[in-house]
Amino acid sequence: MSGALRLNYNYKYKYYLTASFRADGSSKFPSHNRTGYFPSASLAWNFNREEFLKRQDWLSNGKVRVSWGLTGNNRTTTPYDFYSQIATLPGNQGSFDYVFGGKPIAGYYPSNMANDKLKWETTEQYNAGMDLAFIDNRIKFTGDVYLKNTYDLLLAATIPASSGYTTEMLNIGSMQNKGLELTLDLVPVRTRDFEWSFNFNIGINRNKVTALTDNQYSLLRSVSWDQQYNSQNPYITQVGRPSGMMYGFIYDGTYRISDFTDAGILKDGIPYMTSVGRSNVRPGDPKYRDINEDGEVNDDDRTIIGCGLSIPVVSEVISHGEASTWAFSSHGVMGTMSSMPTV
Repeated sequence: MSGALRLNYNYKYKYYLTASFRADGSSKFPSHNRTGYFPSASLAWNFNREEFLKRQDWLSNGKVRVSWGLTGNNRTTTPYDFYSQIATLPGNQGSFDYVFGGKPIAGYYPSNMANDKLKWETTEQYNAGMDLAFIDNRIKFTGDVYLKNTYDLLLAATIPASSGYTTEMLNIGSMQNKGLELTLDLVPVRTRDFEWSFNFNIGINRNKVTALTDNQYSLLRSVSWDQQYNSQNPYITQVGRPSGMMYGFIYDGTYRISDFTDAGILKDGIPYMTSVGRSNVRPGDPKYRDINEDGEVNDDDRTIIGCGLSIPVVSEVISHGEASTWAFSSHGVMGTMSSMPTV
């Protein structure tokens, strides 16, 4: 169940105030934390309507904006993470089945630890921006800067195994996103029969994990979408780094014939994967970097090898004419260009 209130006020179309208050309820949390409250407010000043600028034909629009607000997230792993759930695995080797009266009886066990303090994840955002337009809106500029701090993150946190469990859904840690967004619209040519418009926009975002659970510096995550690799941990979250970092071995090419003795055994001093074994390595097999230089490649040699989530820079340029349209987009280091007829 949700409810919201909103207040809008403007004074002579120059000064604007907007305030809102939202309450959201979710059954994913215990009754005393079920409802989250999320206020927001914004102010805007249309300075082009001031007396000293009213008669300036070159300025079509001028506005300064600031805003603040809270938003919530209730996405837990399951809808029942705050309960201690009871599970059974009848007939399974790892089950808690027992014999009673000469018959096997299915056993039940608590599969997770209850958490009656679980609550909404909250994001607090600050935003400041400016809108400008000149010469009958033929030149338009919009700029925004923002800062987002997310706290009480809903994560399956690592806990001491002495508790009987290895993970628990907790409100832990925090994350920060800050960035800049700029847009420029131009109409270089405008006649009765033809108009050429040009649009450019760029967005820059910086993401950083600022805290995890108590005294925890990193958090590993496994793959859940592939049964073949779900025992591995290809993602890592570390305090002070962006989220979604990819964690693994650095590929160092392949083994060459010169890396082996005449008997076909890998020479001493050339690193090898301990999971493969020195005697099983063959020319052409992939070689991975021995970061700690101990002659063996194992979990101690895994490191951050990329970022799988955040795109720090996104830009786009689009030009429209009467006969054709072309566009160029750049996302990080990737770009595409296409040409298509105007509809």
